[in-house]
Amino acid sequence: MKLLNKIFSIAVAGIAMVGCNDLDTAPMGSTITSDQREEVLGGNPAMAEAGVNTIASNFKQYGKVYSDEHTDFGYPSIMLALDVRGADMVSAYTGYNCYYAQVAYSDITAGSSITNIIWYTMYKQIYACNSLISSLDKESTDKTNMYYLGQAYAVRAFDYHVLAQLYQHTYLGNETKPCVPIITEQNEAEAAANGMPRASVEDVYTQILGDIDTAIELLENSGRLGTTSRNDKKFVTASTAHGLRARVYMCMGRWDEAAADAQYAITNSKATPYSFDELSTPAFNSGSEHSWMWSVNIEPSDRCVTTGICNFPSMMGSLCYGYASVGGWRRVNQNLYRTLSKTDVRSGWWIDESGNGSYAGIASLPVSSSLSKQSWYKGQMQCDEYLYYLSGGSSSYLQ
Repeated sequence: MKLLNKIFSIAVAGIAMVGCNDLDTAPMGSTITSDQREEVLGGNPAMAEAGVNTIASNFKQYGKVYSDEHTDFGYPSIMLALDVRGADMVSAYTGYNCYYAQVAYSDITAGSSITNIIWYTMYKQIYACNSLISSLDKESTDKTNMYYLGQAYAVRAFDYHVLAQLYQHTYLGNETKPCVPIITEQNEAEAAANGMPRASVEDVYTQILGDIDTAIELLENSGRLGTTSRNDKKFVTASTAHGLRARVYMCMGRWDEAAADAQYAITNSKATPYSFDELSTPAFNSGSEHSWMWSVNIEPSDRCVTTGICNFPSMMGSLCYGYASVGGWRRVNQNLYRTLSKTDVRSGWWIDESGNGSYAGIASLPVSSSLSKQSWYKGQMQCDEYLYYLSGGSSSYLQ
């Protein structure tokens, strides 16, 4: 507990020193002091929008914690690190696999880079949410104001739910165990000065549900029930918030309430599942597709893109340029792969140890030619499909 408190104190100090966000800088570049922030946001919709964009952009920010850590590119890196710890994804223990520490389970320490990336990413986003919540009028009936405020409450609930699942066992049977510090707009000054003890699992989930309930009310009243365009998907709608609450309820064993929220999301989101025909060719690679409710929208100008290799496709795309193509290949666990029937469309998402696959574009590739595979991959999918791992066996045919 003392160690965690110490880590948190360091995190808060770091935020205090380098936590400049879009709430402190006007769109045209002029600086806004803390004393001016509430007044400006209350009367300038552009500044409120900048605050909302800060929350969304935190999901994809490169170099948030480390200037030279290639896995520090936001929440997609956190998801990949956690997947590598599991059994379903297989990858080599090699320096070209930037997640080799996760392969070896040697990263589960207070000072590991991924621990710091998770901690700072989530708490920096909480800090941005707190700033926006403290700056907007909670009693306003303006729909845009409610929409912006709903973003902050929903994402803060999401952040605490991620942290709760990582820093303690799940809810049932562990309600009184220590979880993570709860920092809101109401106690952040105290936390920055003195640190904050770990709250219990029950208290953290009470905070999560309070935030997501508030978000749902605000977003429903704002009229934003579902998404209408790709750019909208970087923000939370009422449907997305219901989906997030369904996940929280499942962790709490509140199955009927989870089902009701999931049904709301299905009915109101305007998103629809992929068809079997659509899944016979590469998919899951664009936030504009009809199956996505919420997405991290990556733009060509984003720093995680301009680095060339410090991004999700580099780490995940075995057949496109980056770390995954030169040693960090992503494969599916053979046992999992073998559970798929040959008539299951998903069995075509991988190639086997001989380089064969049922999807015609993959099956026709020369087994010995990594270059041919990469050229086909880039030509057909512009190197932006990341979910086609290699299945088991030797990877020598890609060398």
